[in-house]
Amino acid sequence: MKLALVMTNDWELFGDGSGDFFEIQYDPTMKLFDLLEKHNAKITLMAECMQQWEHLKISNNNKKAKDIANAWENAIRTSLRTGNDVQLHLHPQWTNAKYIDGHWQLDMKKWSLASLTIKDISQLIGQGKKYLESILKNDTNEYRCVAFRAGSYCIQPSKKVLPALISNGFKCDTSVTKGLYAHGLYDFREAYSSLFPWYIEDHVNNKADNKTDMIEYPIYSVNKMYSEAVSKYFPKFNNKLAFGVDVPKDELDWIKKRDCIKELRYPQQNRYYKKKEKHDFKWYINKFFSDTTIQLDYDYLPATVFVKILLNLFNSSELEKFRGMDIVIPVIASGHIKDIHNLNNIENIIVRINQDHKDKIEFMTLTEAINNINIIQKEM
Repeated sequence: MKLALVMTNDWELFGDGSGDFFEIQYDPTMKLFDLLEKHNAKITLMAECMQQWEHLKISNNNKKAKDIANAWENAIRTSLRTGNDVQLHLHPQWTNAKYIDGHWQLDMKKWSLASLTIKDISQLIGQGKKYLESILKNDTNEYRCVAFRAGSYCIQPSKKVLPALISNGFKCDTSVTKGLYAHGLYDFREAYSSLFPWYIEDHVNNKADNKTDMIEYPIYSVNKMYSEAVSKYFPKFNNKLAFGVDVPKDELDWIKKRDCIKELRYPQQNRYYKKKEKHDFKWYINKFFSDTTIQLDYDYLPATVFVKILLNLFNSSELEKFRGMDIVIPVIASGHIKDIHNLNNIENIIVRINQDHKDKIEFMTLTEAINNINIIQKEM
């Protein structure tokens, strides 16, 4: 038995349309491709297409927008050429965005895809698939846009979104992280699994009784007694308590610098999802020790913790039945290139896997994971 690490990246500007495209999206992504090639690893860009369409709309009269649109297209072409993957991601607040005095103004009332009409949802998803395939099929006729992640995970109520995905020929959704909950946006606390994919019908959390046209590949998560408040001031102690590892100082420094730079680029008061948080008594209690869902995120977890979470799977009851079998189990991880200041953390993860755990963990694209679904389901 081996694990296949499927690193997905929600490839986009910040949620309010801010951020220098070349600084936070394009340049670090091109460096990432070089890094992945050097270490024989792979990634899947979940390409947010709506920002691209809005830049294209004004590109005839705006050189900056035209340069961004051309670079965006070059990046997804490069992704495929270098053995990586590109799939669809949509943030509907970009609908009819306005570019005024050098800044984008988005419609935050459309933050959730599922808040749109069924007709509009289907149209956007179909447009995204057609757009990516029109660009990438020029490079390889084998490319297919078959996987989707909703912007900010807002796929619920999923009975409005799933039919649009199925009718447009998608095979996979990967918006769910078991245990995550955001008031008024999504609720994955009762999702079927944190690891294994499942066939879905009208409710993204539930496993269908029979094989269907759509599967859910969840972003992996674990539940731990974890304190966000303690982690802010005593991160080494908190990670030791939660994961049983000593996180090196350079990793903790990287995390601290990441948070400082993100706050400068995208201040908390500008983050719409923060405004949706319900700050009641329970919320404050949960900032101290509580059972917390921790997503497998290579841009947020220190490299030592990230690798430890993967290795813990080999001793988990979830994989007990697979020990000794010749099977590869995909594990979905997420990240956001816009949130980091350099690639040190993801490089540490990849190098550690290749040097110490190559016999246990390999790298896989999301398309490759989808193509393995029949093998996995057969053994479940």
